[in-house]
Amino acid sequence: MNRNSLILFLFSILMTVSGLASLPPVDRDESRFVQSTKQMVETGDYIDIRLQDVSRYKKPIGIYWLQSAAVALSGEGAEAPIWVYRLVSMLGIALAVVGIGWTGTKLFGANAGLAAGLMMAAIFATAFEGRDAKTDAMLLACCVAAQGALAQVYLATRRKEPVAGHLPWIFWIAQGLGILIKGPVTPLLSLLTAVALFAFERDWRWLLKLKLVRGVLIVLVIVLPWIILISWK
Repeated sequence: MNRNSLILFLFSILMTVSGLASLPPVDRDESRFVQSTKQMVETGDYIDIRLQDVSRYKKPIGIYWLQSAAVALSGEGAEAPIWVYRLVSMLGIALAVVGIGWTGTKLFGANAGLAAGLMMAAIFATAFEGRDAKTDAMLLACCVAAQGALAQVYLATRRKEPVAGHLPWIFWIAQGLGILIKGPVTPLLSLLTAVALFAFERDWRWLLKLKLVRGVLIVLVIVLPWIILISWK
C-alpha cells in the first residue's frame, strides 16, 4: 500500500469510526442482517440464512459470512455488540475509498486520485453506510474495484499500452464477491458500461483483454459452492 492509499484508508476509518459503537440501529434491515448472522453463529450453520424461524434469501450469503468472521475475530461469540458487525461495513467503505484513489491516480494522476478519495470519504452518506451493518458498503467496494479495473483495461487498450496482468484478476474476483454479497448488481453495472462503450465506439475487441473464459471460471469458483450447498440443504 503506497502513501496515498494509506492516507485514504486511515481518513476513511476516521470519518466512519465515530458513532460506530454508540449509534443505535436506525435501519430495520440492519437489525435483520445482524440477527440472521447472530443465529448463524449460535447454530453453527453457515450455509442456511434464517431470521428467527423464517428463511431469508433476499440476499446471498456473502455479507453473513463476513459478519460472522468479524464476530469470530472479536472472540465474543453470539453476544458480540453491534459495532463488531459494523466493522465489515467500515472496512468496505475504506476499501472503496482506496479503490477510488487507485483508479483516479491511474487515470488522472496522484493528486487527482487523492482528492477523489478524500472527497468520497467525506460524503455523509458514505460515512453513514460505513456504520450500517448491511450489504451496501461491501457492495460498493466490489463495484469500485470492478469498474476501476475495467476502466484501466479499456484505457490501456485504447492507448495501445500493455494491460497489467493483475487487472483481469481484480475485475473477476470483484464480480464474484459482488454476486455473493448482493446478486447481479456488480456484473450489471460492468455490463451496462461495456454496452455503452460499444454503442459509442462499435468496438468490443478490448473486452478480450479481460480474459473472459478464465474470468467466468473464477466467478463460478467463488459463487457455485454456496449455491450448490444451499440447494442441497
